[in-house]
Amino acid sequence: MFQPLRQVYAMLDARERRRGVAVLGLIVSGVSWRTVGVASIMPFIAVASNPQLVHTIAGWARFIRLGNFSSSTIPNIVVRGAFVLLVVRRCSAPVPMAQCIASRSVVTSI
Repeated sequence: MFQPLRQVYAMLDARERRRGVAVLGLIVSGVSWRTVGVASIMPFIAVASNPQLVHTIAGWARFIRLGNFSSSTIPNIVVRGAFVLLVVRRCSAPVPMAQCIASRSVVTSI
């Protein structure tokens, strides 16, 4: 199974091998960040479906106490957080954020 990979690896010189390892590292890093991004959506969905859930999670409860938020502002926080995630997610290209928001229909679609 690994024989073709060994043959390709043997054909590469030292510089190409280093670049290949760097590209592999970037691919693994990108996949990891995408996984974290997908996993970060789940808490927002859970809180949006049950706002009282915020009071049972230790980290969120501490955030609510420190921020002196009431139960009626929790859905607003969730909606604003989802909006920020939407803008950041849709504007992941290497352009200024204002240009991205102006050029896409992120603001007009809400």
